Amino acid sequence: MTKMDQESVDKTRQAHSKLQSYSTIKFIQDLFNELESQPEALAKIFPERVYHFSDVDLSQFWKGNDKFIEGKKYYKQNQNPMYEIKENDLNILKEKSINTFGAKSIGLIEITRQYKSDEITMFEFIDKFKNELGRISGEVKVSKTELSFLFGMAHNYISTISKRLEDRDNPNFNPSFAFSKEVLGGLVDNLSVFKFSFRKVLDIIERFISLNPDLKEYSGQQYTITNPNFFSDILQSPTVAYWFGFLCADGYVSNVRNNYEIGVDLSIKDEDHLKKFGELVGFDESRILYRVRIQCYNSEIKVYKTNEVKFSCKSMYNALTELGLSELKSDRISVLPIIKEAIRLAKKEAENIDVPWSETSYGKVAHAWLLGFFDGDGRYNGRTNPRAGKYSAQIYSVSRDILEEIKNLFGIRNEVRVKVNPGDKMFVFDKLVISKGFYRLTLGPDVFKRLLQSYTNSLDRKRP
Repeated sequence: MTKMDQESVDKTRQAHSKLQSYSTIKFIQDLFNELESQPEALAKIFPERVYHFSDVDLSQFWKGNDKFIEGKKYYKQNQNPMYEIKENDLNILKEKSINTFGAKSIGLIEITRQYKSDEITMFEFIDKFKNELGRISGEVKVSKTELSFLFGMAHNYISTISKRLEDRDNPNFNPSFAFSKEVLGGLVDNLSVFKFSFRKVLDIIERFISLNPDLKEYSGQQYTITNPNFFSDILQSPTVAYWFGFLCADGYVSNVRNNYEIGVDLSIKDEDHLKKFGELVGFDESRILYRVRIQCYNSEIKVYKTNEVKFSCKSMYNALTELGLSELKSDRISVLPIIKEAIRLAKKEAENIDVPWSETSYGKVAHAWLLGFFDGDGRYNGRTNPRAGKYSAQIYSVSRDILEEIKNLFGIRNEVRVKVNPGDKMFVFDKLVISKGFYRLTLGPDVFKRLLQSYTNSLDRKRP
């Protein structure tokens, strides 16, 4: 970069700093610094962090030189198999641990006690002590990959953003770049697993949002799709009906500040299925978002990796909401009128041609809708429970009413069963909630077979 180029970059940044009182570059650095002050919480999310401490690191901590541990290991392995670390050296290590980490040193002291009591070998002692140091020591730096993970993004996300902010030769160079509220919301959700430990990090995020009032609501606001009228005529297409059913069960529509958003978020194992939807509505698969969500479940950290198709389209949003698709999933409590109309037309058509109504064109539309609903909010038991039968399948909902309607409309013989009673206290991701009820309906083999015949390009994972 020439001197003139550098001056141009500096002027651009200076001009930007007047507009952005808390820059994205400074924000990212503050995140790194504050996260590194919480090594114990980070070690629960990233267990591999505990393995970052080497023999050299322990030697430096213990004796201030690089070879102390290496020498002890060599001596025991090659000269005296009965050799053990001297009491005086262990006392020095204990004292240094207490002086350095205070109350956090309790794990280090316990490991030392185990070694003194012959509960673990010298080699086990060294490995366990290093791992505990890695867990409690703030000297293990937060990597860009780890910060990307906390944002819920792909492993190279922060590296890509950093280049965009700082590398003038980057074709996407933009020193004015700022995270969207949507992206920041993902970071907040993941950090909230340890809300107390990360409270200062959450304060930093809140400050960034407050000092940058013009943040976009979501990333890629300028993008659209090439087939906005996909849901315009459900009654004529089992394909459209299937994806409408899928959205009814597991998709979302949202209109915050006129953004008219539609989205589907699936496990990474269903990425190919998500690509099918993207292709149908004209959404380039390169825009599919990789997401990571961190939750605490039964006091254990669980990581959920998903892919998401999300876009803004007013005409499609209007079409879906006019069909009755509610923004809140809890409001989806009945079969929508368009599906009831398909069933009415199917039964009328069946009277004229003397076939089961499920085999008429409208019947296939109605069954394709239910198949999409099942793929979004159902469970196939045929593989995990062979005794249940090859065609064992269930659908679930928080609404008993919608399952009762499905039972009656599609001629399902099984009763709607209670899985969780309304009013029951239960833990959801380690938060105590009062259940509004959760219900299941077993479809039965005959109905499930009819669903499978209505539309063939559905979710393979839930098939016999």
